[in-house]
Amino acid sequence: MTKPKKSKTVEQTFSEDILNRARKVADTYSIVIEPSQHSIGYSGSSIEMPCVLSEGKTRSDCVEAQYRAMVMSVAVILEDAKLPPKPMVRKVADDEGKCEG
Repeated sequence: MTKPKKSKTVEQTFSEDILNRARKVADTYSIVIEPSQHSIGYSGSSIEMPCVLSEGKTRSDCVEAQYRAMVMSVAVILEDAKLPPKPMVRKVADDEGKCEG
C-alpha cells in the first residue's frame, strides 16, 4: 500500500525570496477588522487590497488570516513580475487639525 502524497501548502508554492518580499510589503498595509454580518466572528479586509478578504472567530484570528491572505496575494503579484499596490499614506492631524503625512 502506498502512502498518499502530502499536498503542498500555499506558502510552499512560492520561493522563500518571494515570500520574504511579500511579507515586507504586507507589513506596510492597513488591516480593517469588523464584526461579521455573515457569520459569527469577524471579517477582515485591507485598504490597499480591498478584494482580499478574511474571516476569523476572534479578532486575532481574523488579523492573522487577513495578513496571510495579503502575503499570498502580494506573492502572486510579485511572482508575475508586477508591482503590488503601494501602501496608503497615513496622515495624522496635529492639534490644529492640519494633516501631516
